[in-house]
Amino acid sequence: MNEFVNHQLAKNTIFLDVENMQEETVFNLLFEKFPHVLLNPGIDEYYRYSGDETIIVGRLISESPSTIGDYCQCSLEKLLVDLFGRTLAGSIISRSEYPAIYEDSFRKYSINAQKLFRYARRRGVEQKIIKFIAEETEIDLEAIV
Repeated sequence: MNEFVNHQLAKNTIFLDVENMQEETVFNLLFEKFPHVLLNPGIDEYYRYSGDETIIVGRLISESPSTIGDYCQCSLEKLLVDLFGRTLAGSIISRSEYPAIYEDSFRKYSINAQKLFRYARRRGVEQKIIKFIAEETEIDLEAIV
């Protein structure tokens, strides 16, 4: 089994993105030990089969995340884009929470805007995020670009 990344987006839901063609292998290994492991579920499947602690196994998107030492680390830029680019992740977290998530992230951390928008472009949500930041947050787009 090759590298995989682990990051938590919603309460008691862990998204585990693994290299291409490893999803089923990882899913089968986890399913033996954990009752609520789902392989690339849609939103309906997620709400029907998730439990107190759910693990979502999916495919790792190229160029994300970067490897640091023996571990893969998910960047905050990726998580911010995934709110708009992943149907399931975007559905689990209330859309009304997005402005606070973005504003807190930009206020508390050093966000690499170039990295965020490059990844957003790859996911096809760059314009959507630009519009969201401009219209729904207090973030100064000109200051971050």
